[in-house]
Amino acid sequence: GTEHAQTASIHDLLGEVDLRGGDAAAARRQYERALAIREQALGPTHPTVADSLEHLAAILARDETTTGAALDAALRAEAVTREHLRDTARGLAERRVLAYALARTSGLDWALTLIAAGRPEALRRRREIFDAVVRSRCLVLDEMAARQQSLLASDDPEAARLLGELESTRARWAWLSLRDVPSPEEREALDSARRQKEQTEQALAQVSSSFRREWERSRLGLDEVQRALPEDSSLISFVRYERQPLATGGRAVPAYLAFVLGAGGDVTAVPLATAQEIESLVDRWRALIQKEAESGGHGRRRSLREYREVAAELRRRVWDPVAVHLHRAQRVFLTADGALHRVSWAALPTGDDRFLVETDPQLHLLSTERDLVTPPDAPGGRGLLVMGAPDFDGLPPAPPAGEAVATRGAPALEDGAGCARWGSLVFRPLPGADLEVRAVGDAWRRRGDSGEVVSLRGAAASEAAFKRYAPGRAGLHLATHGVFLRACADDEATTGSGRAASALLRSALVLAGANRREGATGADDGVLTAEEVAGLNLRGVGWVVLSACESGIGDVEQNEGVFGLRRAFQVAGAQTVIASLWPLADASTRSFMQRLYAERLEHGATTMEAVRRATLSALAAARAAGRDHPFHWAGIVAVGGWR
Repeated sequence: GTEHAQTASIHDLLGEVDLRGGDAAAARRQYERALAIREQALGPTHPTVADSLEHLAAILARDETTTGAALDAALRAEAVTREHLRDTARGLAERRVLAYALARTSGLDWALTLIAAGRPEALRRRREIFDAVVRSRCLVLDEMAARQQSLLASDDPEAARLLGELESTRARWAWLSLRDVPSPEEREALDSARRQKEQTEQALAQVSSSFRREWERSRLGLDEVQRALPEDSSLISFVRYERQPLATGGRAVPAYLAFVLGAGGDVTAVPLATAQEIESLVDRWRALIQKEAESGGHGRRRSLREYREVAAELRRRVWDPVAVHLHRAQRVFLTADGALHRVSWAALPTGDDRFLVETDPQLHLLSTERDLVTPPDAPGGRGLLVMGAPDFDGLPPAPPAGEAVATRGAPALEDGAGCARWGSLVFRPLPGADLEVRAVGDAWRRRGDSGEVVSLRGAAASEAAFKRYAPGRAGLHLATHGVFLRACADDEATTGSGRAASALLRSALVLAGANRREGATGADDGVLTAEEVAGLNLRGVGWVVLSACESGIGDVEQNEGVFGLRRAFQVAGAQTVIASLWPLADASTRSFMQRLYAERLEHGATTMEAVRRATLSALAAARAAGRDHPFHWAGIVAVGGWR
């Protein structure tokens, strides 16, 4: 019949025919009819309603006089599928949740396209659009973290009962909401399930503080982020999106855009270059970092000159356009997207011989804008677990051949350059890591009121020991090899959500016995994967310091961040992760860490300040040794909480 839900699909197809034939007015009427049918037959929050809204936004965006209506449709489509993802994600495996997140209908592309096109109405509503970006960032990360907290809530009998009721209700609601043609009885059951789900969530939030924190965090928007932004600070949020065609026959083009939020609440939208332009520069920039890592110190002047040329062009594309809107901010918080997750912002050159880290303002990376908001009742751990210099199997150290060779990781393989298997890797001792473990432990003990220090080296630095001692700590420090294996072409899942989810198995820290992993029994094989880390309870851990190669990288998914060790520790509940973007030299890393803890523990510096001062110290030491190239001093970054 004419009001049947499947009839809406016919109107969608007729709208597409009209659009291809050049009759936009007729196409709009077809899409409006499809939307009305779906809203009546399926309800206003059904995910297929978002499909109709996106089709309508595409038509309305072509005419500047209907920009406002296009934005209404686009932002509503985004909200519908965002909330549906939240409600269905908890009962699915992460791989399936991520697949949904990447495939869901999103109206943000159209809203951002209209801003980039300079439409006055879109610019007037830029704060509303930025709020949608904030609410949609890293949804899967939030849901996985919330799942962990739900498990913690089960320790309380009443919380466990409510949690079971909630999961059952969610499953029923998700099943009903995905019915193509629900009957009137099913529509009534759907409304009932939604009400029951919301009531149970509120009840669970009252009895479980951990669930309440995650529940409240998932509802944070731009207003809450702005209130948490410190004085004299600004927030830069980069967004990678599909710039949609506003004329018939055009094609979508991936591009970047940045929002700048000032402490006073002003929002500025800054269109940037296409993704191809920016990402090719990032690839060239990373290749020059890798080239210096492999050079053994040869051709230093030429290497630095080449680096500065490429890095300066990258800075002109992604930093200079937003820097003019910072208005003398003393602190700047950055939320990256896409390839920009792989950039060390401190290492971008400025002037003839300086770098951004040497200039104002101070910079700090966030996983999401919501990282600025710290819950008032967030738990805190006690003491430090410091592990390093594991006994992999007693192999002798590699012959010295320059500092760059003594790195804390497997042989690096850049994206697209090849892949490696676990079975092909042999790990050699790290003598500098032993000294680092002792120095960090001593620095923590001198603080006096920070809890006990558990220091594990050699055979004691095992995977089982980490899992036993890590929960409940204020800080975790691991000085060892880090590994991130690029996906091989013959892997089962090398693209999309499969690749990203498998990254948690391809990212790891190497601990005692790793060279004997083939013969290991049980779970303690000496390889602590990100997948295993994500399953731990690290709520209350303030600092996780991963003094290991490439511990801050992984597979990057648009709007979902970096899948690897960094993400795993955040899912487990850690507030701030300090990790590396490329191979680390053993000796210079030890010096960096000593300065980092001195600033933090002896001078009371925030994370932002401590990392910056340690980086400046590393830069000064590198210059004194004639190694100005950022490979030698700029590889370590902090992500998450800044205090």
